[in-house]
Amino acid sequence: AESDGRRMTSSDIERLYREHQPALLRWLTRFVRCEHTAADLAQDSYLRMADAADETAIAHPRAFLFRTARNLAVDH
Repeated sequence: AESDGRRMTSSDIERLYREHQPALLRWLTRFVRCEHTAADLAQDSYLRMADAADETAIAHPRAFLFRTARNLAVDH
């Protein structure tokens, strides 16, 4: 679901989680080669998205989520 320029609500983030969590976990697991680490990074990604959504509108939530996850995985 793309944002229309408004701030995301907690229900928006929950919906994004339900829609994209399986794909995000698969992607992260391939990237870091550990299911437990991937699960931790996915959780951190959603927390960072929620924090960012408090501050600003996120135009492309799925892209923001996956970019955040990638950055966390690289830093890991």
